[in-house]
Amino acid sequence: MSKEIVVVAEAEEGESSKNGSRNNKKTRFRTVADGGSVPISIKIPIPEPFESEKLPPTLVSDIRKFLRVANQIEFESPRVAYLCRFHAFERAHMMDPSSSGRGVRQFKTSLLQRLELEKSDVRELKGVYHKYEGYILKFDGNFLENREQLMSARAIASVLFEVLKSVTSGIGLEVAGC
Repeated sequence: MSKEIVVVAEAEEGESSKNGSRNNKKTRFRTVADGGSVPISIKIPIPEPFESEKLPPTLVSDIRKFLRVANQIEFESPRVAYLCRFHAFERAHMMDPSSSGRGVRQFKTSLLQRLELEKSDVRELKGVYHKYEGYILKFDGNFLENREQLMSARAIASVLFEVLKSVTSGIGLEVAGC
């Protein structure tokens, strides 16, 4: 089972089943500011984190890190999480294009269904990458005091850089000039 922490607000929501009984279900929401001249915020339902621990054995070593980072940054940046998942899907497809490995077809189908629910934005990916890069540079001198946070930030930045390289190469942008 995944030990990943996903920061979200939860609200109890009753849901009617087909037989008329009510089931209590926790729904996760992300509050988003409108960005217009009137300061309003809305609650948008967030899908459950994609299970990054239930992967076909043939894909685990190469795919898990992208799905973990996607789950870790889902709340702060859903579109960057989408790009990480999309990159995981591309890598899975390159590793097993015919989906012949045990569980690969189911995994790819499940991930593709999740991707269809989300959208992407390269500029947001660059911004989040630079945020983590800046954090690392800012606190690198105090490594002992911020060891866990820095190690986590470095792992996330490494994955984001790889995804950014992949995404920008497809549209002809230079990663070094991010």
